[in-house]
Amino acid sequence: MAGAANPGPRTPRGDGGPASRGRPMSQAGYVLGAWGVTLAAVGIYAASLVVRGRRLVRRARGEDGE
Repeated sequence: MAGAANPGPRTPRGDGGPASRGRPMSQAGYVLGAWGVTLAAVGIYAASLVVRGRRLVRRARGEDGE
């Protein structure tokens, strides 16, 4: 279609959020998001190690009832 204005890149979000305004997320946003996911995963892993360590200590002391 000749003469049609190019509205810019389309975004998958149509809910009125920040990504639907025609501005792609900045690289800093992606980096911060990746760091957030990484820190959450490290926190979950650390919590699982704490739980596992407590379970091993209980088992070593014979308090598990088995």
